[in-house]
Amino acid sequence: MPFFGYSKHVVGEHGLHELSEVTFNVPLIDIRRIASFLIACANRVESGEWESSHCHLTAFDKKWDDDNPDSDIIVIHPSPQPPKRVN
Repeated sequence: MPFFGYSKHVVGEHGLHELSEVTFNVPLIDIRRIASFLIACANRVESGEWESSHCHLTAFDKKWDDDNPDSDIIVIHPSPQPPKRVN
């Protein structure tokens, strides 16, 4: 499953890029899986259950890696702050 985006800035020492947009080229069933993951992340933040720095879709949806071995979605915990830009 390809993901596309336009790079704006490098934001970490590991080559992470801030993107101005993200494009998902996915079937409807995977859109729903991604949406479920994002909702679960938001719910964990609001409930105070999320204690790690980030969460992987592959950890949330154990079949994701079998179905899409070359892609993952990672959500960075929104607090206290997202990564700073590297200039």
